[in-house]
Amino acid sequence: MSLPAPATDLRYTPTGHDVTLPREELDSRRESFEERGGSIEEHVLRGGSVSITIGQATTYHIPSELAHEWPEVVAISMKLACGEELNKQDKRRIEELAEATGWGINAIIEDLRNLEVDPSERAERYKKLFEEYYQEAQKHKEEGNTRQAGEKIWGATVALMKLCAAVKGIFILHWSRGKLDRFITSNVKPEHRKLFRDLLDKAHRLHEHFYEGDLDEKSFEERWIEVIEFLKKVEKIVLGENKRETV
Repeated sequence: MSLPAPATDLRYTPTGHDVTLPREELDSRRESFEERGGSIEEHVLRGGSVSITIGQATTYHIPSELAHEWPEVVAISMKLACGEELNKQDKRRIEELAEATGWGINAIIEDLRNLEVDPSERAERYKKLFEEYYQEAQKHKEEGNTRQAGEKIWGATVALMKLCAAVKGIFILHWSRGKLDRFITSNVKPEHRKLFRDLLDKAHRLHEHFYEGDLDEKSFEERWIEVIEFLKKVEKIVLGENKRETV
């Protein structure tokens, strides 16, 4: 059932700004939401978070960056958090996010369902994902499946970046390569940035190989050795004894 339109335009108020969302855009976005025991009373962006109150009981908080750039992902996240059924477009979007990250569908769904959770509370989850994808990558490599090995090592790399961000309490859009680069520039110590970037660049090349299959056996082997070397060094930094101070 469609939600009744509010009396006024939905107002975005990020820090230092006050911008009203156009009525036509509001109407199109409202179609993404399902009614949950009442109407959406507010959808306000303030000081770094979005607060969406549904009826009188449910408040959902998400990062402002996500609300601005990926409103369709916000809609999916809300559906997952509320146990709503996903439509074909939602499922296709999840598949696209999985393709970008090298993660499995279930891992993406689990992450989207927990977008409002403080990143620091997700650190252990990302550590497990890193270990899982790293082990899978090694297994595929031993079996001679270089395309799957490349994809899983990229998934492990993304999970390690998410882990690094989580121990710092920082949210990042991990399906965006640009956001991963920006995270390194803004949050990793200068002496470690080249190492992190080298890992991201080298692992992403193996991610491309998953789709293109364009690396011969020797080229893949040499690139694989490079990625594993960088990965172990970054892992040691991220999992250092004093996590928040060593990166």
